[in-house]
Parts: sequence; structure tokens; C-alpha cells
Amino acid sequence: MERKYKKMHILFYECACCMTVDLATNQVENWMFDTSVHTNCKVRDECVLKFETEDGERYQYMGYVPDFFPGKHFGDYIELSISSKGIVQALNITDKDIDELLKQQETWK
Repeated sequence: MERKYKKMHILFYECACCMTVDLATNQVENWMFDTSVHTNCKVRDECVLKFETEDGERYQYMGYVPDFFPGKHFGDYIELSISSKGIVQALNITDKDIDELLKQQETWK
């Protein structure tokens, strides 16, 4: 199935790192660890997500952790379980979810 949004970038301010996820496969780009990981990163109301489309358009979201993220995050935590192969588990974000999220956001250039 064709997706409008190709990638999601998650910025973790607290640890000064970024993770890129291929939204078609939930694969974390450049996963090198060969071990599973569970993140529980507190981002408060400073969750920064950037989305890229197949056409090269880019969009940014800043705010609380969106409801489509897995776990009981209460809008403040990014909780992700990542397999040893770099697949984010239980991440079921649709293009419609992203469109709804971006309605009030500005384009990232």
C-alpha cells in the first residue's frame, strides 16, 4: 500500500539525539545494535516530530506526544519497544492520523 508520509523523525532534546522511522515498515534507519530496546523518554509538551512525504514535502509537529503513539504516555513520554532488528513494535500510525495532527502546524522547510 502506498503511503503519503514516508518517514518520521523523532527528536529527543534531553539526550540530543534523533531517530528516523520508515513509516511503511516501522524500521528504524541505521539500527546497528542487534538487541531489543525499550525507550521511555520524557519530552513533556516538547515532542518534536518531522514527517517527510514521497514527494519530498516536509512537515513538523511540536507539542504533546500524540495519542497514536503506543503506551500510556499521558502526552509526556515517548515509549517505544524496538526489536533487535530495529522494528518499532505497536506503532500503527496512519496517514490520516498525521494529517489530523498537522492541521495546525507549519511546514518544515
